[in-house]
Amino acid sequence: MSAFDSISRRSFLGMAAAAPLVFKLSTTAAAKHIPVGLELYSVRDELAKDLMGTVKAVAKMGYEVVEFYAPYYEWKIEYAKEVRKLMDDLGIRCNSTHNHMEAFVAEGLQKTIDLNKTLGVKYVVMATPGKVADLDGWKKVADQLTWAS
Repeated sequence: MSAFDSISRRSFLGMAAAAPLVFKLSTTAAAKHIPVGLELYSVRDELAKDLMGTVKAVAKMGYEVVEFYAPYYEWKIEYAKEVRKLMDDLGIRCNSTHNHMEAFVAEGLQKTIDLNKTLGVKYVVMATPGKVADLDGWKKVADQLTWAS
């Protein structure tokens, strides 16, 4: 006697009716893959010693996305291109960078744009505005970010 011999016709029809829904849910979940990423500040000591080797190791661990933090801002465009090529070769990407206020002021904004475009970044995040003492200070930060956007 098989397992199907003990299923009622009503149960079978119920399962058959639910099958498309189960299939849809499983394919929807697969379509909404959320990549696992790493803020590279968490491996800052290794990154400072060997950036390319650290990015390779992070990719080998299975991370699909990385976020570079403030020291990337000191790179030249040529170096950013090398890092981008490495990420492309490894099949990982950089969706965002972690920045200080200097990245959002008139003197630094074009460099921020150029570096982040080179890296393929979608989001430029302000990690810290520096010391802000009061509400007026936060309003100035908000105004600066509004201007930069």
